[in-house]
Amino acid sequence: MAQNNPGRRPMLSNQPPTPAIDPPLPTSPSLSSPCCITTPPMTRRSTKYARSTVMRNLRERTQYVATMRRAVAFPVPVAFVPMYTPSERERIRAGILARAREDPRITGGALTGSAAADNEDAWSDIDLAFGVASAADVAPVLADYSSYMYETHGVMHDVDVTAGAWIYRVFLLPNTLQVDLAFAPASDFGARAPTFRLLFGEAADLTHVPPPDATVLIGYAWLYALHVRSSLARGKLWQAEYMVSAMRDQSFALACLRRDLPAREGRGLDRLPEDLRARYEDALVCGMSADEIGRAFRAATALALEEIGHVDRALERRVRPVMLALAESWRR
Repeated sequence: MAQNNPGRRPMLSNQPPTPAIDPPLPTSPSLSSPCCITTPPMTRRSTKYARSTVMRNLRERTQYVATMRRAVAFPVPVAFVPMYTPSERERIRAGILARAREDPRITGGALTGSAAADNEDAWSDIDLAFGVASAADVAPVLADYSSYMYETHGVMHDVDVTAGAWIYRVFLLPNTLQVDLAFAPASDFGARAPTFRLLFGEAADLTHVPPPDATVLIGYAWLYALHVRSSLARGKLWQAEYMVSAMRDQSFALACLRRDLPAREGRGLDRLPEDLRARYEDALVCGMSADEIGRAFRAATALALEEIGHVDRALERRVRPVMLALAESWRR
């Protein structure tokens, strides 16, 4: 008997089995009947014809129910939550900044992200960073501003991302707006990237975070290739797909580094040359079969070797035979 899953319409576990003899045909529509259309009373017509009519209607109803089950697996909400507007985003940002300016524990505030680079659009979120006078006050300040966000803006959830002494608390608002508030001790508060614009207070003179190391990206490329091979050989197709995608991402990052584009989180990918992006389509997995994943694996391997060659030609010559063998030896 099929089990009912949360969020889905109950399965028709009480569907009657097909009887050993022909059932009487209903004379009027019935929701409990396997036949969904009106059928005349039984006459002396051919029993074979009557049986075919019932079975045809049963098949149609079964197909309809199956379609509806698939449709309700991901129910559409009755009303969509309206997305934030740029003016609403600005109002929320201004309120946070006004509160921070009056907070004696805050030594400085900065605009970060796309707004700091004058690249904000209708889809941009709010990115703000604040310096805190004492390192011991970072946690209580973070707690106070979290309470403010929940009480004032009805936050749905939050998550922390840490980088050194910095804590980025990311809030999800009901209107789908993302608000990132970063806090760091005053000695660590400053520009860690070009997207930093001081709005008030003081900031330390910091060294920018360097881009990813090309040699590390190369190492991850062949490491993921090893795991693609073993996943395919073990029949773990979803893991293999995951590893192919991760392997491709290392090559993408190398391509961005080579052109002085942002190499983290895919930020520079859409600025790569169109012809190069088109070649990376071959490394996309288009179906969950071993042969298809193997095809994408071979394409990802060729792209990785090409990028490795741009960084270190001698290294590319050393790893080429091994990486090519990985892409072909999973069938053994």
